[in-house]
Amino acid sequence: MDDGVPLRALAAELVGIYRDAPTLEDEEYAADAIDDLLDELDDDSDDEALVALLDLPETELTAPLVDDVISMLADTGPWVVERLLDVVLTGLEPAASRALDALDRMDGHDKADGFYDVLAGRGPEDLRRTAADELVALGGAGTARLQDAFHDPWASELVRAAIEAVAAAGSTPAPLVDEWLAAVDASAAALADGPPTPTDEPPTPTDEPPTPTDESSPTDESWAAPAGESTVGSARPVGPDEDVLEAEYRAFLERFERESGV
Repeated sequence: MDDGVPLRALAAELVGIYRDAPTLEDEEYAADAIDDLLDELDDDSDDEALVALLDLPETELTAPLVDDVISMLADTGPWVVERLLDVVLTGLEPAASRALDALDRMDGHDKADGFYDVLAGRGPEDLRRTAADELVALGGAGTARLQDAFHDPWASELVRAAIEAVAAAGSTPAPLVDEWLAAVDASAAALADGPPTPTDEPPTPTDEPPTPTDESSPTDESWAAPAGESTVGSARPVGPDEDVLEAEYRAFLERFERESGV
């Protein structure tokens, strides 16, 4: 192989040579060269070389090579998910179907990480929407990343739309869909509340701390309010109680893992 030629360019050239080969001998030459190229590719190689090989015409001679390309892409890791999704949405056949096959073969957790990265990224809207749909459809392997998406204001709207689409299709039990939507709304409410905004003037500092009125000792975190003054709003931010939210999420995750089978 010529070290001066980028692997992607070399892969695309070999695909073209095979496609335009006038004789069986020329086809065999191109197939052998592609086989040699696959032997050189490893986890540190440019994934675009493998993506370029998705366009290889499938014949009896190239079928094993195509299968190797798809398997290698499936084993690459989460970072190739965005590229594969893009090929699925915008590529021509046979590359689009093969990219989808690579996604289907990918480890569920790697796939979930990749879908979330796309969803939380700044890519095209149709790509992010597809990632949201796929993350919701992934089931148990995507649970943790789905929860991350609930907490992300940039991602939560697309996740809600994906869940509502699942509900409209009737492919998931309605109670489970209701729990998904409740989890999204709970996260959105917690994010919207944020820290409390003080409305009163801060207390005037004094040289001495107030004298405790009972046997308990004062702490740095909390002093008793002066007589006649309310302590409401001084202890916790307004919004859902953190313990309640945590309990809701635990129950949601357990049910999601049990019942999601879309």
